Amino acid sequence: MIDSEGFRANVGIIICNDKRELFWGRRVGQDAWQFPQGGINADETPEQAMY
Repeated sequence: MIDSEGFRANVGIIICNDKRELFWGRRVGQDAWQFPQGGINADETPEQAMY
C-alpha cells in the first residue's frame, strides 16, 4: 500500500554464495543494477514478501 506521501513499504535482500559472490539484477530497460527487492502487501511480513 502506498502512503499519502507516495512511499510503499518494501523489502530488499542480498544473496551471496560460499565464494562471497553477490547476486545483482540488471533493471530492464535501464543502465542500472540492484539487489532483488519489492513491495510488501498489507497482509505480508517482510519474510513472506521476499518469496
